[in-house]
Amino acid sequence: MRKAAFLDRDGVINMLVPLPNDPRNSPRNAGELRLYPEAAKAIEKIDKDQWLVIVVSNQPNIAKGKSTFRDLEEMTEKMIKTVEQQNAKIDDVYYCLHHPDPEQVIVKELLKKCKCRKPEPGLLLKAAKDWNIDLKLSWMVGDSKSDIQAGKAAGCQTILVK
Repeated sequence: MRKAAFLDRDGVINMLVPLPNDPRNSPRNAGELRLYPEAAKAIEKIDKDQWLVIVVSNQPNIAKGKSTFRDLEEMTEKMIKTVEQQNAKIDDVYYCLHHPDPEQVIVKELLKKCKCRKPEPGLLLKAAKDWNIDLKLSWMVGDSKSDIQAGKAAGCQTILVK
């Protein structure tokens, strides 16, 4: 079995995009996506220690009508390419696109209370199955309480970053 570092995306790998009504807003398109300068170096160190690097992130902006599927695809490509240009590698990316609040959801197919939206551990459990990961030897790194709850629910060690 393998060990992994599960990394939240927004607030861990890339900067948030504060808006007047939402200071913890996620980027809505590739133009808004800015990686933290130290993110690729940290990922490179994880890679060199032969850990998998798996991004696990709630991404409800499509459900809320703030982004398109293409926007998310372009942001993911930019994140992966930026990290690779600095000699680091993200092994896989898992997103939850759902949102449970009908007041916020525009794309009704994504209105759902699911097992993949953190704090539920579904994204980590799916990655563990896909990659043969030992969750007890793995870590979840996040910037929110829901990240830490998901990591603990999956059986990982956790790190909260600010």
